[in-house]
Amino acid sequence: MDIFWEQLRKIILAEMKEQEISKAELARRLGWPAPHVNRYLGSEEKPSEETREPGLSKINEMAVAINKPLAELIQRATSASGMKIAAAAPGRDAMIGKLVCQLCDMSIEEIESVSNTVRLMKEKLAAKRAAGKKTSQAG
Repeated sequence: MDIFWEQLRKIILAEMKEQEISKAELARRLGWPAPHVNRYLGSEEKPSEETREPGLSKINEMAVAINKPLAELIQRATSASGMKIAAAAPGRDAMIGKLVCQLCDMSIEEIESVSNTVRLMKEKLAAKRAAGKKTSQAG
C-alpha cells in the first residue's frame, strides 16, 4: 500500500474517531455498502490484506462525509508521510504544492477536464516529436 494513502487513511480514521463517526455511519453518509468503507479504510491499527486505495473521487467523497476539506487532509498526509517532491528547478516544490491545493478545491469534473487537456497536450507533443524524428531520419 502506498505510504501516502496509508497516512491519509489514518488521518481519515482519526477524524472519524474524533467526530464519533462509525464506519457504518460513514457508509450511510456516502450511500455506499459497508464493505466498501471497510475495503478502503481497513482497521484503525492497520489495513487488511484486502484494503484498497481509492481514487481521488472516492477520497473526496470521504472528506466531504467527515466535513473536512480535501486540501487539508492531503496537506496533513503529505506532512505525515514525509513526502517531498523532487525539484527540477528552484521553486518547483512550491509550484506543485500550490497546484495540488488548487486541484483539491476543484470539483471532480473540473479535475477530469484538466486531466483531459493535459493528456491531449502530451499527445500533440509526442506526435510533434515523432514527426521531427521522421524528418531528421529522412534528411
